[in-house]
Amino acid sequence: MDNEEESSDYAEMLEIPVRTLNVIRKKGKKRTADEKDDVIGAVNERVNTGEYDTAASEVITTKPKRGAAIALTVEFAVACALCAVIFLTNIFMQNSAINAFMGGLFHKTAGETVDNRGYAEVALSSPVSELAGDVEVTVSANGIISFTAACSVYPMANGKVTAVEKTEEGYNLSIAYTTTFSTVIGGLDTVYAAVGDEVPANLPVGRTNGEREVRVMLYSEGVLLHNYTFADNNFTWQV
Repeated sequence: MDNEEESSDYAEMLEIPVRTLNVIRKKGKKRTADEKDDVIGAVNERVNTGEYDTAASEVITTKPKRGAAIALTVEFAVACALCAVIFLTNIFMQNSAINAFMGGLFHKTAGETVDNRGYAEVALSSPVSELAGDVEVTVSANGIISFTAACSVYPMANGKVTAVEKTEEGYNLSIAYTTTFSTVIGGLDTVYAAVGDEVPANLPVGRTNGEREVRVMLYSEGVLLHNYTFADNNFTWQV
């Protein structure tokens, strides 16, 4: 009897319908950088309009990097300092090297200007600076300037180096002041300029160690000049 009841229950269980449920999990879509920016902008906009409470919601902002701000400040300070140096130099040192350099940058012309002045129109200075101390400078009857001392040697005016020659008696340096007027400095132990260099009168072009005589000769169209006087580091033309 028991076997018949178990068979009957088993038959009823087989008649129960069975349903299958498939669960599919979808992966969430990652937000891109642009979408994140849009979300941040939307949140900030709602906070600004009062839709969100700023005490409960955090406004996301981007702060500028501190290093970039410091770099800009330093660059601005350096530029101001450079402008101040150039301004003061223009006022107190009009013949300085920096003025000559800046003048060459901002006052370039289409071509080189030709200086046709005669020798008498050129203001000359001594080839020896007063800072060298008591240096005896003499002028011979034929117009050759000479001195013997350990000191720097200067051009007699603003000019351009046209020749550098090394001899047994030292270096000979030729400087043109105009198209017709020039000087030759002989007996230098050291030369600071090369051919083609522009040389201002307030910067030395060479040096002598004082062991030999230095000679300075003035030429106009290749002719040695002697019609001048030199006293107390001042030249006076006798035209």
